[in-house]
Amino acid sequence: MLKKGFALISILWLLQIITSLPSCAVMVPPLGGARDSIAPVLLKSNPSQKALNITTKNIELNFDEYITTEEVNTKIWITPAQNIQPEIKSKLKTLTIKLKDSLLPNTTYKISIYGAVKDVNEGNKLDNFDLVFSTGNTIDSNTIKGNVTVAETAKIDSTLIVGLYTNFTDSAVFKEKPKYITKLNGNGAFTFTNLPNTKFAIFAMSDESGQKKYTSLAQQFAFADTLINTANNPSNIQLYAYIQEREKPKPILERTTTDTKIRIANNLDAGKLDVLKTFILTASKKLNTINNASFVLTDSSGNTIHKPKLELDSNKKEIKVNYNWQIGQKYRLVLNKDAVADDKGNNLTKNDTLYFATKAAEDYGKVTIRFNDVNFAKNPVLQIIQSDNIVKTIAINTLKIQIAVMQPGDYELRILYDANKNLIWDAGNYFGKKLQPELTKPLTKKLTVKPNWDNELEIDDKF
Repeated sequence: MLKKGFALISILWLLQIITSLPSCAVMVPPLGGARDSIAPVLLKSNPSQKALNITTKNIELNFDEYITTEEVNTKIWITPAQNIQPEIKSKLKTLTIKLKDSLLPNTTYKISIYGAVKDVNEGNKLDNFDLVFSTGNTIDSNTIKGNVTVAETAKIDSTLIVGLYTNFTDSAVFKEKPKYITKLNGNGAFTFTNLPNTKFAIFAMSDESGQKKYTSLAQQFAFADTLINTANNPSNIQLYAYIQEREKPKPILERTTTDTKIRIANNLDAGKLDVLKTFILTASKKLNTINNASFVLTDSSGNTIHKPKLELDSNKKEIKVNYNWQIGQKYRLVLNKDAVADDKGNNLTKNDTLYFATKAAEDYGKVTIRFNDVNFAKNPVLQIIQSDNIVKTIAINTLKIQIAVMQPGDYELRILYDANKNLIWDAGNYFGKKLQPELTKPLTKKLTVKPNWDNELEIDDKF
């Protein structure tokens, strides 16, 4: 009996030791369960949300779980804009932001987090989060709302940013960051909140450099014609983005080679030429000259016909063969040995003959498009688009358009309001001219062209 009592006391003593062990022992998480999909939740901040009369430049945000950060300099925005980049760090469950600029008096500040903070375990990101506080007695409450559309395509580019400036000189967008800045949502809409009662110049721009300002005429850019007064809380600002100057393509670097042969390829499709496309010959090496007289075009019987017009592209490798090609005809193109030459005087190794035919009439479709409501005063132009490329442009000066030859396929339709009547879209020019870009409008219906068919389409859109 004594031994049993002693054993019981020993077991109780052992259990007491086990339960008193430090809590830092390894914890095994429960098996199964739903995956955590919730972003870190703010438990407390200093300053607190919408706090007044703030003087501290050390901001702390405490979350409900362990966090990590990424790209804090591009994904955490502070407005009004800071001239000196703040110091941003994370440790355990706390995000610390140390402002380096002096705080402006009687000013509402906003710290916006766009995916820079995420939890450690699952990587769930805190996005579109704002912490607002004021150095004065009130929180500013004015708003500006609007939309940005890409003028050339009438589509949305949600990567654009929108900025507000209090410097109204033209060069401000090049020299300064916006005073206030926000992002577009997926529908191209933007919203500014907690703004002071004042006037702003408003711009939209792309931000590939991460500098949050306009640095190149090759960026998407948009501007409002007039200053925006926040006292009215405007909610329908419409901006149209454009690229004023396209970047020139970089020259293709040629590999050093001892091969002196020049080979010629073409863009024929199984020996057939699409009359709606340019006939292109492509050289294996950069060319120095082309000899028009050594390009001989004949019919299938060998009878020489009018010489085609040849164009050598800027990269010196593609030759456009321009000619009024007829549907369903056979041709022969003879390239004599001296038809082309590179900068070392190398020619083709021998005369070459290319036999081909144009596609037949039944390979194409006919198209008739009827419009019901057109404002001809706006100089509307129909753009027929496939894979984001304009394949045909037609000025609309009647309610019915007929196209005798059209490549089969599916197309989008868009209207260009062609202010200068040159049949192409023209960009805007803000600096000095304050010229807005020409606008476009997508049509609701699509065009499907079947081969060897009279394809008809009626457009109900008003434009």
